[in-house]
Amino acid sequence: MGLRLDEWKERYENKEIVNIKNEFTINELALLQKLGVELMDKLYTEREFEILDMKVISYYYDDTMSDEEKAECIPLPEGVSREEYNKLTDKIHEINLKYGFIIYIVLLVGTIIVFGRQMLHDFKIFKEYFREYNILILKTWGKALVTIIIINLIIQIFTNESSATNQKNLQEMFNILPIAVAALSIIYAPIVEESLFRGVIRKFINNKYLYIIFSGVLFGALHVIDDFQTVQELLYIFVYSALGMYLASLYYKTNNICTNMYMHFLQNTLSVVGMLLLKFMI
Repeated sequence: MGLRLDEWKERYENKEIVNIKNEFTINELALLQKLGVELMDKLYTEREFEILDMKVISYYYDDTMSDEEKAECIPLPEGVSREEYNKLTDKIHEINLKYGFIIYIVLLVGTIIVFGRQMLHDFKIFKEYFREYNILILKTWGKALVTIIIINLIIQIFTNESSATNQKNLQEMFNILPIAVAALSIIYAPIVEESLFRGVIRKFINNKYLYIIFSGVLFGALHVIDDFQTVQELLYIFVYSALGMYLASLYYKTNNICTNMYMHFLQNTLSVVGMLLLKFMI
C-alpha cells in the first residue's frame, strides 16, 4: 500500500503536473522577474515548483521573527513593495493548495477503496453502540486536550516558540482558502491519517505499549519534522505525539477505526474553529 521510495522519487522529480506560468498575471510574472524568478512556458514537476517556491520565500520577512531569522532574510529588490510580495506569496500558496488538493482527493479515494469494507463494518458497530463509544471518546479526548495544553504551555514558557511551523503554515493557508483547508482537516485527515497511523500499524504491532508509543511518535514526528525552522520547534513533536498516543490507545481499546475518526474529527473541528477566530483577529 502506498508508493515505494523509488516510485515517489520518480514522481516527485520527473512527473510534470502544472504549467505554473499560466497561473500568474502579466504583472505577477514581472514581479517574479524582479525577484530573480524566470518562469518558462512548460509543465513543471513538483520538485521544480518547490524550488521556485523556496526562491520566493527567501525574501519573506515577519516582525515576529527572531533577530537571527531576520538577519538571514534577503531584502526585497528595488521596486518591489512588501505588500506586492505578500500578495504574490498568497498566490503561490493558492496554486500549491489547488494542485495539492487534487492529490489529497486521490489519497482519500484510495484510502476508502482499500479500507472501505472495514470502515463500513466498523461504522455499523459504531452506530449501534454510539452512546457507549461516545462516552469513551469524550473522556479520551478530554485527557488528550489537557495533556496537549500542558505540554504547549511548558514549551512556550521555556522557549520563544508559540507554535510549530506546521500550524503556522496551516493558518496561513486557511486565511487564503478556508473552505479547502477546513475540508482537509475535518474530512481527509480523520479518514486517511487514522487508517494509516492507527489501522495499518496495528496490523503489524501486537504489543499494546509498543503500538501506542510507535504510532504516537510517528504521528507526532511527521507533523513537525517536514517543515520545522528551529531546533526548539522539534519539541512540538511531543504535542502531536501525545495526541497520537491517545488516539492509538483508543483504537487498541475499541478495535473500531470509526471511534478514532470521530475523535480526530472533534479535535480538528476545534482547530478549525480556532483558525477561524484567528483569521478575523489578524
